[in-house]
Amino acid sequence: MKFLIVDESDAFKKRKITYLVIGGYIIGSDELFRLEKHLRYFSNTFLNGSPIRSLRKREWGRLKLKLSEKLYSDLTKEFNLKIITTIIGEYSTARYGRPDNYTSGLRFLIERFFFDCKTDGEEGLVLADELEQKTQSRIAKSIYDFIMTECKREGKLKNHLLPQPAFWNDKYSFSLQLADLFCSGLQNAVYRFVTSHNVTSLKGYEDKLVNYNHYLKLYWPLIRESPHGKKAGWGIKVWD
Repeated sequence: MKFLIVDESDAFKKRKITYLVIGGYIIGSDELFRLEKHLRYFSNTFLNGSPIRSLRKREWGRLKLKLSEKLYSDLTKEFNLKIITTIIGEYSTARYGRPDNYTSGLRFLIERFFFDCKTDGEEGLVLADELEQKTQSRIAKSIYDFIMTECKREGKLKNHLLPQPAFWNDKYSFSLQLADLFCSGLQNAVYRFVTSHNVTSLKGYEDKLVNYNHYLKLYWPLIRESPHGKKAGWGIKVWD
């Protein structure tokens, strides 16, 4: 069995457009427990027991960079995980007819998760960070309907994915906090790119984002890609 572990970044506004990064990673059930143990060991050994997401703190300076390099090196060498993300703007909801931004981004991730499970002959479950209760219930219903009714050329989503997403409190899950780190690195790269270039859309620039955040560059090899090494549309999707 496989899991898609999902979190979201904080949105920011620039040039009257809000960008939200929703992302996570695919990992097998046999590796998830080992990953959680490794992250807790890393926290106790290098972070004095602080949460993994504390690596976002700016005040850590060079130590933050060194520890991040260590963490992502461990992930690349010791675990088989694939990162998938979506970058979504506030106007895409009206254009694509989705109920809300979070669900729009999550549906893309679920589709890619389905393709991965289908290819490997596995079943999958989505694990996401807790949200406000009413919002969470609405999203759970929307995702349930999506998985139960969506049919791709490769088959029906419900044949490989459990239709009910599970919501965790990231305070108690270091593996969920890891998804938060992935999202924040990409979010920062988007911010720096948008503020550095006069562009009206991020489409076509996905593979250039790696040059705008050092932490994103560290885990860039883990992002899902095409057989030709293309991240756009495979591991990074833009709706803006």
